Amino acid sequence: VLDFLSYVGGLPGFSHLRLLFVGLGRLLQRTGLLSLVLPVADLLLLTPLRLLGFLAPPPRESAAEAAARFTAEFEELHGETHPRFFRGSCSEALSRARREAKFCLVYLHSAAHPAAASTCDELIANALFAAFVD
Repeated sequence: VLDFLSYVGGLPGFSHLRLLFVGLGRLLQRTGLLSLVLPVADLLLLTPLRLLGFLAPPPRESAAEAAARFTAEFEELHGETHPRFFRGSCSEALSRARREAKFCLVYLHSAAHPAAASTCDELIANALFAAFVD
């Protein structure tokens, strides 16, 4: 890898190309557009390389980690009053509900939905709703 990088670095015009990309990266970082460009670049450039087996797939968070992250984000935005969120996968929640002969309430959340914030604030973070569900 180092031999290849030193070979590419010695090609004519590479220093100009490198300067262009470094400058573009700094501009995107300062304007805040870098956070928009990176997912697109990942999708267009890295996904095909992963599919072909040239790159390892990105590490996936477990269902428990995703639930813990969602709970922390929910509490930061809407407070600590809410029903207990199950920390596991959907199939684990269904198995537990079946085993304990209880209902399983599923809430599908998308922060992009216009009513998501009001639903969380007015319904899910409501003490009466939380007591009823728990």
